[in-house]
Amino acid sequence: SRDSMIRLAIVKAMDNRIQKKDLICELPDELLLKILASLPSKDVKIKSILQLKLNPCYEKPIIKRLVNNAVARSLRELRLKMVYNSFELPESLFSCPQLETLKLETLSLVDVPPNADLTCLKHLHLLSVKFSCDESVKTLLSICPRLEELVVRRSSYTNVKIFAINVPTLRSLSIDNSSRKSRPKGVHGFLINAPSLRCFSIRDSFSNYLRFRNMPKLVKSTVNVVSDIMIR
Repeated sequence: SRDSMIRLAIVKAMDNRIQKKDLICELPDELLLKILASLPSKDVKIKSILQLKLNPCYEKPIIKRLVNNAVARSLRELRLKMVYNSFELPESLFSCPQLETLKLETLSLVDVPPNADLTCLKHLHLLSVKFSCDESVKTLLSICPRLEELVVRRSSYTNVKIFAINVPTLRSLSIDNSSRKSRPKGVHGFLINAPSLRCFSIRDSFSNYLRFRNMPKLVKSTVNVVSDIMIR
């Protein structure tokens, strides 16, 4: 049948690279969602990249099932962006020990579960990501013992007051806090402790508290801060 032929093509595209090009990346989101959500775990292994740009027309159970299926396989890189709306990712996302790169945009994260495992994660991008509280950020970073690169972009959607970054292995940190429409109330900003940091850049027009400490290996930095802030 036509559906069987399409399914077979998807499986082959995932398992093989033709002329060094991953054919799965060329499929429309609609087709990718429908087929991957319907495939049992034994049918396919995702060996490298999965990138999805979603909008609210997709039903949340389908998206969750897709994320669960991806986590159940040997996924190394995951990029998720929700357009026009927010989406709370399932807990299974935090139980993906093979994951090396995680890029999230305009999403809500649930609190990190007790069995979380992101031991191989080296690259983390948090772009307008909503957390339940400040402590949730600390917990997420604490389960990434090999994290080398962190990119943070804050917006009015981001509800964290003090974004604490205490990562001994971090080598590159990029912060952008310049896209808000108004300054939040109270004390808000960044607390950074990164003894292995070598490259650091920050654009910030809204924080009123910045504290940098323990950066003995820093060799390159770009600081663009336009605000009445406290820097330590």
